[in-house]
Amino acid sequence: MKAVDFKATEETVGAFYLTGDDGYWRDKALGEFRSLVPEYARDLDLKSAYPFRSPEDLEEAVTSFSPFGGKVVVLAGGYGTSGKGEGESKAAAAAWAKLLDELGEGAALVVYDSKLPQQAAKRMTEIDCSRLDAQTLKTYISALVKPRKIDFRALNMLVEYTNRDMARIANELAKLEAYCKGGDITAEAVDALVADTQENAVYEFSGALAERNRARATELMSRFIADGVPYPVLLSLLINQYRRLLHCSLSPKASDAELAEALGIKEYAVRRSRESARKYSQSALKKILTLLVNAEYSFKSGEMSDATAFRTAVAEITAM
Repeated sequence: MKAVDFKATEETVGAFYLTGDDGYWRDKALGEFRSLVPEYARDLDLKSAYPFRSPEDLEEAVTSFSPFGGKVVVLAGGYGTSGKGEGESKAAAAAWAKLLDELGEGAALVVYDSKLPQQAAKRMTEIDCSRLDAQTLKTYISALVKPRKIDFRALNMLVEYTNRDMARIANELAKLEAYCKGGDITAEAVDALVADTQENAVYEFSGALAERNRARATELMSRFIADGVPYPVLLSLLINQYRRLLHCSLSPKASDAELAEALGIKEYAVRRSRESARKYSQSALKKILTLLVNAEYSFKSGEMSDATAFRTAVAEITAM
């Protein structure tokens, strides 16, 4: 089931597996499970383990009884994420099978931020904490802000700018509600306060390149590709970003507001660009911008593929 639809009740017992990457929905589901244990019983009946190394670490918790006659809820996370493959070993599968067989009748075991053996995952109730599709998310946001209203354009912009990340949307809504002083949330307010996720990622990417942090740059590049951003778009975004960095470097005396107006961007974008620009000399920025423009010409003229042009340019910038 989707986390947005999950509601814990007196009948909520057994083993549960939280999947997906949206922290908001994960925390919402965990909150539902915590609500099963009254405040006065939480010291004894609500048990947490993060990270845990093996199913054996949870045996005592899942087989214990509540001294208050209520439920025992065990929240366990961080298993099998080291990348060593231990989560799929035969020994791990057998240990999970034993743990699930021993789970007490009045207990709820909740596993999150973990990689479980397939056999174990199939025996557990999955709660999907992935990002919602755009339409479902818009409906949820509209209900969440009541009695305020959020206009159609503002809603579309908020979902697009945050890439449907509800954890970030919740933070942005808090800012927007304060900014709008109890009134309806408008598109103008979203445009003024909410930064485009893709734009933020480009700032981070250029910052990682400036710091010669290849690991971080590779991680961000992989994220762009996984999100389906085409290489020509990536190259265009980088060209625009380094043009901004060069303008910021060449205009040190201009105020953020003046430069934002001249470049047609937000003051926030100017401040972020200035932070990155300080890590380069003006000559280095000119050289990088020329390199990127030449890379764009290379794939447009057929000299190399768009992927090769982009990756080669990034490698050269990192090596500078």
